[in-house]
Amino acid sequence: NTYSGIRCRLCANTRAATRAERQQTMNPLLLNYHDACVYKTDLRLVESPTEWLNDACINFQMTRLQQQHNDSRTANGAGGPRLLFLDPAVVSYMMHQCDEEDLADLGLSWSAELRRMVDGDHSSGDECRPCGLLVPVNDHNAAAELAVGGGNHWSLLLVVLLCSKAGEGGNLVVDQLMHFDSHGRCNATAAKAVSAKICQAFSLHNDNNAAATPSNKVTFTHCSTPQQNNGHDCGIFALGAAEALSGPSLWLAHKIAVQDMENALMSFVDASGGAEFAKRMRQKIGGDIRELAATTQ
Repeated sequence: NTYSGIRCRLCANTRAATRAERQQTMNPLLLNYHDACVYKTDLRLVESPTEWLNDACINFQMTRLQQQHNDSRTANGAGGPRLLFLDPAVVSYMMHQCDEEDLADLGLSWSAELRRMVDGDHSSGDECRPCGLLVPVNDHNAAAELAVGGGNHWSLLLVVLLCSKAGEGGNLVVDQLMHFDSHGRCNATAAKAVSAKICQAFSLHNDNNAAATPSNKVTFTHCSTPQQNNGHDCGIFALGAAEALSGPSLWLAHKIAVQDMENALMSFVDASGGAEFAKRMRQKIGGDIRELAATTQ
């Protein structure tokens, strides 16, 4: 599909330099999971208690969550929330390399992928329920120029979308923007910049119709978020937020409540062991990588 095609092109373009460097230094590829490539050094970052996660680590887990979400929908007869977990390379591409035509293509691809998740006869009413994008935000997204591997902090942006009208003729429009940052408002500028681009992408795709709302008219909330107590676990907290906020029960209402999302994230972190949250997340993600790598050899 179009969205997968964009991701494949980005994997070929924006990560080419990084891949070449890794191969030259004899850093072996451990796993190619739906185009999310994990190298030996990436696994080392995930499993270390003191390392910052790079975009390859973030992309693996976002891809893993997407596949688990898709499998769950299939098992439930295409029921459940319609969600896309974005690759950080797509976000970087959007921020630093897209002109208006490219942004319109992104809006089209996201809309098409989310619509593909609706039952063909629209009998389930899914098209009337909110759907969403879970977006990893890097502080480098606010930079003027692209630098491969740049940035120092990750957070999670939740983009809530609504259909402008029921049926196939409606457009998906941005309804709410919720930012979850484990280090105060460190990524506030980057999150607002990413939000503006995403709103523009949907607006351009919708051909600037009356239903397309500019970003300054959409509610943007800096949400209450469990805070990291060090300088390296921001990526783990962002990935935890993506997992917690994708819970099916959170997406049943026709209006998504900020408080419900905040409570879900707080419960997720507490249920994972409070102060041990980052350690347990690293062990889980690292274990998944090792298991998947073993089964694909």
